[in-house]
Amino acid sequence: MSTPSFPKRDPADAAFWDLRYEADFTPWEAGIAPRDLRDFVMASPAPRSVLVPGCGSARDVRFLAAAGWEVLGLDFSPAAVAAARKVLGSHAGRARQ
Repeated sequence: MSTPSFPKRDPADAAFWDLRYEADFTPWEAGIAPRDLRDFVMASPAPRSVLVPGCGSARDVRFLAAAGWEVLGLDFSPAAVAAARKVLGSHAGRARQ
């Protein structure tokens, strides 16, 4: 995949992230929850409540929700939240801006 050209923006501005999610250019996304998180969840004696700030496409949120955890993912980028809701499917209400 070639790297798209983006206008210069401040990463503290939601528009920086909107451009990347709208272009479906998220090379930092692994596509699955990290192994350390999966191990932690499996070792926990009971589901917990968790907030995932800067959730992006919400792979972690999806994993936690599927494991029965009470989870809410937040992102300040409207495009990231839209991507998260697609990934979350039936758990789409767990992603908010």
